[in-house]
Amino acid sequence: LVALDRPHTSPRIQGFADWMVNEAIIASETGTFPIVQPRSQVANSPTSDGLGASTEEFAYCNSDVGGPGCENNRSQQFSFNTPYAAPDDAICGRVAYSAFHVSVGDSSGDVFPAHCAGDLSAQEKVLLYMLFDLGACVGDEPPPPPCTPITCPEGACGKVPNGCGGVIDCGTCGGPTN
Repeated sequence: LVALDRPHTSPRIQGFADWMVNEAIIASETGTFPIVQPRSQVANSPTSDGLGASTEEFAYCNSDVGGPGCENNRSQQFSFNTPYAAPDDAICGRVAYSAFHVSVGDSSGDVFPAHCAGDLSAQEKVLLYMLFDLGACVGDEPPPPPCTPITCPEGACGKVPNGCGGVIDCGTCGGPTN
């Protein structure tokens, strides 16, 4: 299930759900996708998802939809900024947690890469989303460092790079003399 109605929902979760509908992973009216062989190391209970307040939960499973291994609405995918719960100006990274395998395993006996054929599974697509989400900007893009253009080096002539993306004119160059 996409975590649209859970305690750790953020505006980013709606973007995730919209992407999943667009990729035909979930139907917009159900918010569910199949999770094969779910795992979870998060200590959940019937009344708590076990996640901290600064965590964004993306997907969870429950026994109604996911079957065995999905008891107590187990968290399957979540992320948080690092350092954990830091103020916005101190955030410097992101952690993603995925609790499910992307495939059950190959039973065809084909040797890699011959067994890699067809479309990605729903679980593979969700994992890819999370990997790309890790690369998303955390906070505002920092301004470029200041640059001080260089002056004409001794003996230079013509147009030369100034070290800041521009050029400087160091005068005309004399040709060979006889």
